Amino acid sequence: MEGKPVIHLIGTDCKLALESEVAKWYMERHIPMLMDFKRLKEVNFCKRLFDSPGYPKYIAIYKFDNPGAFKAFESSPELAAARKDVAQQWKEGEFEVKWRVQYETMGRWKQ
Repeated sequence: MEGKPVIHLIGTDCKLALESEVAKWYMERHIPMLMDFKRLKEVNFCKRLFDSPGYPKYIAIYKFDNPGAFKAFESSPELAAARKDVAQQWKEGEFEVKWRVQYETMGRWKQ
């Protein structure tokens, strides 16, 4: 194995009037497009539960087996196609990536 698992987090916001449309697009189109990249192991898409100013409405949590898989994803045709789709789907100001960050998994616990 070439390193520890990687968690890639993306926080996004959208216009209030577009929330249901954005959530549907994310779950039915955007994430399936990205899942075509076979080294992407899992995606969790989450909506903020309570009003928390300064935090994005949605986060997507992408899981990769190792840094090499994430690096390959960053230059993949699947990601390029998904980014192109974002630009075509949403006008300026309708959908915004607030932040994106990667973490190396240090430990994992389950019940």
